[in-house]
Amino acid sequence: MPTYCYRRLDTNEIVEIAMTCDAMNRRQLGGEIISLTEAEGGEAGGGTRAIRHYSANTVGHTRPPGNWPRVSEALAVDPSQVPEAIEESRRLGVPTAFDNEGRPVLTGPGHRRKYAKAIGFHPKNDVSG
Repeated sequence: MPTYCYRRLDTNEIVEIAMTCDAMNRRQLGGEIISLTEAEGGEAGGGTRAIRHYSANTVGHTRPPGNWPRVSEALAVDPSQVPEAIEESRRLGVPTAFDNEGRPVLTGPGHRRKYAKAIGFHPKNDVSG
């Protein structure tokens, strides 16, 4: 069974959850956020939220072709702005996760282009693929 890594929004602690891909898709609330159960360290009633943490999942593993997902320094926000950036990306129609340092986790070239365009980032010489 796959193990997925999430970062608690309240403490920034990384939580590993073993679940099927189907269960992960059902549990994620409109993108990358889930409510943690008590067994996973969450509060009773499901009030503790966590966001998918892709870079923690890839440590020691081979990344997909083209080195995706990857993070972007150029599109980063201050770590204190991550919750707002997540909401803004959803509002703009390009749901995007962010790592602990405020860098967006981009899942492929198309996601990178759409997110950059949605937030108004238009580099003159973007050759990053």
